Amino acid sequence: METIYFKDHRKHTDDGYNIYRLLKDINGKDGVRIVFEKDTYEISPEYCFEKALHISNHGWNGYKRIFALIEDMESVELDFSGSTILTHDVITPFAIVNSKNITVKNVTIEN
Repeated sequence: METIYFKDHRKHTDDGYNIYRLLKDINGKDGVRIVFEKDTYEISPEYCFEKALHISNHGWNGYKRIFALIEDMESVELDFSGSTILTHDVITPFAIVNSKNITVKNVTIEN
């Protein structure tokens, strides 16, 4: 499994943008582990994926803003090392679509 460290991808002052770009860059790769350093990551809607989703037990289906979209992937691990994801506005934190063996760990999500 290839390990990618988020700190090596902090090219922009906005971590929401940096995370979006990194997840977009690994899209379609299998066997990837991304390790984030412990921090509070603020995520705003402009740096989110958008996708039509149909969520069970949810009053409205349609296009959603998604912080982390994992789609058509296998054996991916996101290790947030005890970080907090702070979302602004209405954002679906994680969507895992048509994928298998996906692990998201060591993260707290606040809105």
